[in-house]
Amino acid sequence: MAVKNLAETELVTVWPENDGPTGELPSEAGVYAVYDKAGELQFIGLSRNIAATVSTHRKS
Repeated sequence: MAVKNLAETELVTVWPENDGPTGELPSEAGVYAVYDKAGELQFIGLSRNIAATVSTHRKS
């Protein structure tokens, strides 16, 4: 399995409320970023399962 170049991956936006596309997130490894309500970057993380990690962030 080839690893995608980060510049070639699709950007998916997840909103902080329950109307975000969590069901559409991949269950594979990747990089994600968390922003505050003002749009300021708060955190950049690596995950083995993007969907599970984003779901955990949304619950906290």
